[in-house]
Amino acid sequence: MRELDKRPVDAAALAKLEGLYRETFIPRLAEKAAIQVDLPRLLPGEPGGRILQALDIAGNPHPFEQGQLLTDAGDDVAYSIAHRRFHEIYTQVAKRSNLEDLMLVDGATLRVVYTFQKTVERGTNLGDGPYANTNLSAAVRQILKSADRSAVLLADFELYRPNLGKSAAFLCAPVFEGATPAGVIVFQLPIDNIIRLMTAN
Repeated sequence: MRELDKRPVDAAALAKLEGLYRETFIPRLAEKAAIQVDLPRLLPGEPGGRILQALDIAGNPHPFEQGQLLTDAGDDVAYSIAHRRFHEIYTQVAKRSNLEDLMLVDGATLRVVYTFQKTVERGTNLGDGPYANTNLSAAVRQILKSADRSAVLLADFELYRPNLGKSAAFLCAPVFEGATPAGVIVFQLPIDNIIRLMTAN
């Protein structure tokens, strides 16, 4: 992500990303959850986040809600090389655990550096970005204050815009580097399965 921040944002790639928001994400959010949001409030603030979304979301050949099928963005940036190496591992974890999504958040910057589903929080900042006021953001910030390696925190259900307004809840746990929490791993819980269990189908 730090390397991507140093690169200029390609104008054509940015236009394609803005087009995806205007033509796909914003209309679907309005249709499914009656939520109206202006485009500037949705885009990542840092250049690296915009480049990442342009590569992996707008540049994804798979449909918007099947972004996880992209393994290789087809470039040689360090992020894409790491993604090619680790995405298959995280895919297996997400599928075996029946997760809606799996995310990694950088502890120093609060940036979402990875999402299995390649949804629109990818590359955004949970401290001051478009999803800073979510239960997920509050849980991530709280778990980073814990010195307990076994800590697990539940971010309660809320209408979650990256999930097209559908309710989402998250389990958050710290990832340590030595004695310091370096980041947070986040599991987005599958609400449809939870509803089936709670209501006996």
